[in-house]
Amino acid sequence: MCGDTCVNVTSDVANCGGCGVVCGAGQECVSGSCRCPARASWCGGECVDLRSDHDNCGACGNNCGDRVCMFEECVDYCPRFATVCGNGDCVSLQHNPAHCGECGTVCGATERCSDGECVCGAGFS
Repeated sequence: MCGDTCVNVTSDVANCGGCGVVCGAGQECVSGSCRCPARASWCGGECVDLRSDHDNCGACGNNCGDRVCMFEECVDYCPRFATVCGNGDCVSLQHNPAHCGECGTVCGATERCSDGECVCGAGFS
């Protein structure tokens, strides 16, 4: 019980591991611990994908400037299967849960991006 509400502290992002323990931006609560989803890293107070994040390309704080980030490297342009979204992020609209199908379309916490559509993730229906 957290206050007068029954919560599951092993999976509730607002009460992760205990009442009032709130996970950070983009984090999920797994077994009572806040963590970034698969393929994401904790940088500057949020979960980011080091493979495509313009401001954290390959490592936290590595900004690509006027270039784009693709596969953890700052490059001059995106390959033909990728699109520039946001602040110079080079992403696959077919598989990126932060840009699913089009730039800025974010899949829900229990969803994944498959062929450009947000679908239920493993273990959810």
